[in-house]
Amino acid sequence: MSQIGSFTRSNDGTYTGTIKTLAIDAKARVVPSEPVSTSDKAPHLRVIVSGVEIGTALAPDLEGQPHLLLG
Repeated sequence: MSQIGSFTRSNDGTYTGTIKTLAIDAKARVVPSEPVSTSDKAPHLRVIVSGVEIGTALAPDLEGQPHLLLG
């Protein structure tokens, strides 16, 4: 799986960082979904760039390492 960004987690549960691909180089925030869903298939987080939601993210536990899977 490719790494397309680097984020730092804040105490309030949000992440800030940069998404870099061939077409995108943007500062982004990843914030908890509101309202919180009880479904396992619902995204845990929303990806925001310039105030616009551009995608979702999941925060699975992968071998004890912190990861965000952006979609």
